[in-house]
Amino acid sequence: MEKEIKNENRTPFLLEGERCPQCKEHLVPADLENFPRCPYCDHRFPNNEELEDFILKPTLQRWMSHTCQQFPR
Repeated sequence: MEKEIKNENRTPFLLEGERCPQCKEHLVPADLENFPRCPYCDHRFPNNEELEDFILKPTLQRWMSHTCQQFPR
């Protein structure tokens, strides 16, 4: 069984927020939902949990907002 080695110095796949690290174009989750490449420069993003989080973020935010309104503390 192989252990995953965590690299604390790894570079994030998106630099400066939600921009492609290669061409610096602004990206939205819909840009990467079906194809893991930048639609502007064809940069390939690694298929990992960071990409998945980026794609699911708007959906989760809507769900949390709706749930918090429906069931306030």
